[in-house]
Amino acid sequence: SPDFDCVDLKDPRGMYSIISVVPVVFLVNTEKLDGRPCPQTWEDILSPEFEKKVSLGILFYELHEYDRALAMLKKLKYEADIENEPRIQYWIGECYAGKGDFKRAVSEYLKISYLSRPTKLNWGVTAQFQAGVAYMKAGEPENAKKIFEKIVRQQGKTTVFGKPAQQKIEELDRLIKQK
Repeated sequence: SPDFDCVDLKDPRGMYSIISVVPVVFLVNTEKLDGRPCPQTWEDILSPEFEKKVSLGILFYELHEYDRALAMLKKLKYEADIENEPRIQYWIGECYAGKGDFKRAVSEYLKISYLSRPTKLNWGVTAQFQAGVAYMKAGEPENAKKIFEKIVRQQGKTTVFGKPAQQKIEELDRLIKQK
């Protein structure tokens, strides 16, 4: 493109050319900074401070301080990068399960499958499995079975995700037969 003639980004062998530029812009909600400096670089956004806050939210969960964990994790979710967003969403689901609100836990877990982008770690399948467990605890074995069957269909019976899902299906079949 002639728009880039003034920029020395041409391949000397002519193997590629620039056809567009995608600028990256940070938009910051200053009301959410709570006195912290405005991030200027990717390193600022991916700081150890953020990881410590996520760890603190998980610690509140482990201490059964579910409301404190939820408040922290929900706030952090909007600061998270693509890799951390489903991880934080998973722990939000865990908090609701810990509180005994299993239907809300199912909803929070399934947000990962339907709303989060794929990541290096497979949070979607992990969350689907936990949604199945939450359905079981909510007394909805048919819905639980559907989720576990979906995992087996997508992952296979003998995989790290499929094997425990298949075991849950067999457990549910026994429970359903007993009724």
